[in-house]
Amino acid sequence: FEEPMDTAQGKLCLLFTAGQPQRPEKLSAARVAVALLGGTATSRLFVNVREKRSLCYYCAASYASMAGLLCIDSGVEHQNAKAAKQAILEELDALKEGPITAKELADTKRSLKNQLGAVGDTLQGMENWYFGEIMRGSLFTPQQVMEQVDAVTEEDVRNVLRMFTLSVSYTLTKGENAHV
Repeated sequence: FEEPMDTAQGKLCLLFTAGQPQRPEKLSAARVAVALLGGTATSRLFVNVREKRSLCYYCAASYASMAGLLCIDSGVEHQNAKAAKQAILEELDALKEGPITAKELADTKRSLKNQLGAVGDTLQGMENWYFGEIMRGSLFTPQQVMEQVDAVTEEDVRNVLRMFTLSVSYTLTKGENAHV
């Protein structure tokens, strides 16, 4: 849906559902897949949609593991919203079916492992980590998840991303551009 508002910058949010959350032992594949799509400075959305095509101010993907939801959030100029949405969907499709370079996969894994390594740096980080693990019914340590991340393959990434279906498209735009 679209919401017209007199703003200088528009907003594009795409919500994808998988029908179910990932099982705890498969969550690392989802972490890698979502980070490769839009969770790092080397991700497809950042490099291709933001940097190469200049269609947005930012474009990031996140995963709500408890609900099995993939969210892609982007700040866009109003006139670029439609093109940005198309480019985002193209990048998702390319990861589902096309090649993933060894460098992309390695960069993504390195970034995730760096984040996981920092979990124990603060009490809040450890509390959040283990609370999430308890809620999922698992007790994986960050070190165990790093090992799982290392084991994720290109095909694992494709299989995770193929589960998602676009369920909600939200655009905050000026009234005259309300046909995205």
